[in-house]
Amino acid sequence: MLEENWKWEDEWTVDINRAVDNEGWEYCVEPSMGGWSPSEKIYHLNRRRRWIRNRTLVAISDPIAANKVSY
Repeated sequence: MLEENWKWEDEWTVDINRAVDNEGWEYCVEPSMGGWSPSEKIYHLNRRRRWIRNRTLVAISDPIAANKVSY
């Protein structure tokens, strides 16, 4: 669920603007050791992919109401 005064701009997409393969995957032997790589090797046991979605702050129509605190 999205917080109040925000709206989604688009749908979820795979983040490929990093060191990843063509499908957005990165690979490693053990996540706790780090060392993620954009190319898969036979000894890699783990892979991960990051999903992103853009959001926009919607203009608040009543700025006085926006500053009220409810208790």
